[in-house]
Amino acid sequence: MPKDCLEFRLATHEDFHEVVRMSEGVYGGLDYLPSHYHAFIDDPHRLVVLAELDCQIVGLSSAFIVDGGEVYIEKALRVAESCRGLGISRRLTDYVDQAVRSHFPAVERKRKLVVDAGKIQSLKKKGMEVVCNLQTTSFVDEPHDRSNQRACAIRAANNLPAVPTLPELRRLNEDDLHSVLHPEVSRNLLTNGLMSGRWDPLNFCEENFLYMLNNGYSLFSDDTKPFVESFSFGKCFEVPSGLQYFVDLHVSDVKHLKSHLLKHFVEMCRCDTQLPIYLTVSVINEAMVEAVESFCSEVLCLRQFDLPYASLGAVVEGKL
Repeated sequence: MPKDCLEFRLATHEDFHEVVRMSEGVYGGLDYLPSHYHAFIDDPHRLVVLAELDCQIVGLSSAFIVDGGEVYIEKALRVAESCRGLGISRRLTDYVDQAVRSHFPAVERKRKLVVDAGKIQSLKKKGMEVVCNLQTTSFVDEPHDRSNQRACAIRAANNLPAVPTLPELRRLNEDDLHSVLHPEVSRNLLTNGLMSGRWDPLNFCEENFLYMLNNGYSLFSDDTKPFVESFSFGKCFEVPSGLQYFVDLHVSDVKHLKSHLLKHFVEMCRCDTQLPIYLTVSVINEAMVEAVESFCSEVLCLRQFDLPYASLGAVVEGKL
């Protein structure tokens, strides 16, 4: 494709409907971008860039500035199905890199989640290295099963005999963060000091916790002193085929894992909808995946849902 055929610009609110049309089918009906698009445009910590071919939007990518302005996360990259294989994603990524350098000169490093294992080697050649892995598994709560799910959530919330005794958890707010933001928590639960917040690999720091709290995430932890042994984030948002409740677990043992899943399952069951709800769980500790799957299937009575993308992602990072 001749270089002068493809043009790039920052996205606007007015581009929403064309972006949605271009993105149709992305992630098999679980695309988060439509419900977040306008917030991304208004967020001073983000850039959203469009690629246009013959005045038609054919690609999108965005940059999320995190970690005190030192890192940007590449997010929401997509190319129109009819234009794939033309090198648009590579040129779009290069343009976003340049835009970040221009708009956020303090950014020094780039971080992204890669679900295509074949791309990791090529990224390594560009100086990026794998810094941690994220394993994701998903379940669906169908409308015709919802009464059963709600009953299960009530039993879990009240620790009735159907659910074993599990560690107590508490909902955290800004004043409680001192018990989570302890170096031992990072050493015990994280890889290279990175935590997950709905696929966003973030540094373990107060600024990022506050960002999650201020953007509607439910944060739970145990009450162990002087520092916690587990914590989790959860949030529900719209996707084209229903709702998705995304949970990020940072745990090292099965008992805490179950407690966090119960808490977020109760939160999920409060969603007032007649649409399917997809419970998607992300863990940094890959050894916990089997426990997540068995507990969600056997105790929460949820049906496992095959994600339309790879369940194992590698977080890579390198100099911008």
